[in-house]
Amino acid sequence: MSKKERIMRRRRKKKIKLFLAIIITLYILFMFLPNLYSSKSQTILIKNESIEKKINNKAVLIKDEKVYKAKGDGELQFHHDEGEKIAKDKVLITQINATDINQYEDEIKNIEMEIDKLNNENKSNTLFSKDLDKLKEEINASKEKLKIAEEEKDKDKIKELEKKIAEKKDKVNTISRQNGFMGYSINELLEKKEALLKKISENNNSILSEESGIISYQFDDYEKKYSINNMSSLKPKDIEINTPQIKNIKKLSDIDLGDSIIKTIKDFKWFIAINIPIKDSKELNKEDNINIRIKKDNRKLKGKIIEINSDKNNAMILIELDSYLYKYYKDRVLDVDIILKEYDGLKIPSKAVVEKDGSKGVYTKNVDSIIKFKPINIIYEKDDFVIASKDEENRISVQAFDEVIIDGKMIESYIKE
Repeated sequence: MSKKERIMRRRRKKKIKLFLAIIITLYILFMFLPNLYSSKSQTILIKNESIEKKINNKAVLIKDEKVYKAKGDGELQFHHDEGEKIAKDKVLITQINATDINQYEDEIKNIEMEIDKLNNENKSNTLFSKDLDKLKEEINASKEKLKIAEEEKDKDKIKELEKKIAEKKDKVNTISRQNGFMGYSINELLEKKEALLKKISENNNSILSEESGIISYQFDDYEKKYSINNMSSLKPKDIEINTPQIKNIKKLSDIDLGDSIIKTIKDFKWFIAINIPIKDSKELNKEDNINIRIKKDNRKLKGKIIEINSDKNNAMILIELDSYLYKYYKDRVLDVDIILKEYDGLKIPSKAVVEKDGSKGVYTKNVDSIIKFKPINIIYEKDDFVIASKDEENRISVQAFDEVIIDGKMIESYIKE
């Protein structure tokens, strides 16, 4: 073999070795580059979460309110506290004709002063009264003994007892004559006092409760518009969300005939009316049970849809509730969440989801930084995340506590290269 041939042969061997080295290097890069990259990429440990599909909006509160109005002009006398629960047929409030009442009260004061004066001038009145009571007791005791004597036909005893009874009756008549004018005067004054008290009672316009419920003195002028009688006919345009002006009757000094002065609110059933987009209303039906959340205290309540009235853009949803009204009876407008659906599954960032061989899934990384593609079944998605159903029997699919690579498309681009 010539020198030139040997040189050419060595060159061919070097090229073959270089070619093999390049092939091996490319293979290594193809197999391990995504893993090397994944070690530097951000990941998230996914877990099972409960997610709500909800609509937040302001709702109008509708209560079963019974409004009572003033029967005339005059001062109000309050008998109950705001928020107190009362039964049927209880005195709610009293309206007094102040002019007549003041006159009657002055007369009663004068009568009471006259009675005190007469009592002071005749201090013996109490003693006479005690003597009379004692004599009457003795007469009654003698009469009982007389009955026994008559049954026994004891003539002497009968005669003796009849004499004692006659003597004691004479004493009673004597004491009564001595005290007659004084007794008559005081009784007459007491009767006059009772007559004046009756007139005061007749001049009081007391209002009785027609039904049980929660007492309130606060009015917002929406009691008639948002009543249980017309709530089913409400349209989306009828739902006003302006904060109402509250009038507290207890803080007013001037009350006129026909003014609203007190109301009772039945505390069993109450309602909210809320507008939602027409597209979301298609997920709801009349008679559906639904959950809502009152934002002011984050309380979640169960309700029932009893009416859906729609226009071109919105739907008015009327929901019946049956608990916790005592917390919200003063409110007319509430900020609420309407929970359309609740999902229980694995929460995954939307950026992590990729499509491979016609299936959606994510790339996961284990403790050895080895990445794998795992398919997912999406049951709910938003702009920034999706919810995948749990499939604990299928170990190929993504599982709770898998470490998911957030930027799935970047991993995919390295694999394609």
